[in-house]
Amino acid sequence: MDPDHGHTLMASAYLMANAPPQAYTSRSAMTPDPSWRRILQPETCRRRREASPVVRWSAPAISLASLHGLAQSLNPMGDVELTPVQAWFELAARYPAERLVRAEVLNALLARFCGLVRCVAYGAAVERGAFESVAVGVLGPAELD
Repeated sequence: MDPDHGHTLMASAYLMANAPPQAYTSRSAMTPDPSWRRILQPETCRRRREASPVVRWSAPAISLASLHGLAQSLNPMGDVELTPVQAWFELAARYPAERLVRAEVLNALLARFCGLVRCVAYGAAVERGAFESVAVGVLGPAELD
């Protein structure tokens, strides 16, 4: 993650918009356990997790469609670069779903996109040309209209 942009907060911000005040005030800072503690003292780690406060609230459902809508509002053109969810919707418009969700296809897409997706002000993005190259390289020409 690029620390200057903090895009990992994007999806969680959507959920936290409806959080009650106690979601912020009742939580004590809990630093992650170092790797050595997770290996050498797993019981301590489990107790710390169980002791941390749990706050629940109703939030709007997050779906790929709602994330796509958010991405479209932040990056409406999509002609220069695409967010990951925009890329997924483009793939879904071109190829049958049963083909896209095959493990070997997902693994190939992951491998080919690795290093091409970068952090920008509103989140992650891939250049349009790189997306097209990966899509055709992994899946071939579009199968759906």
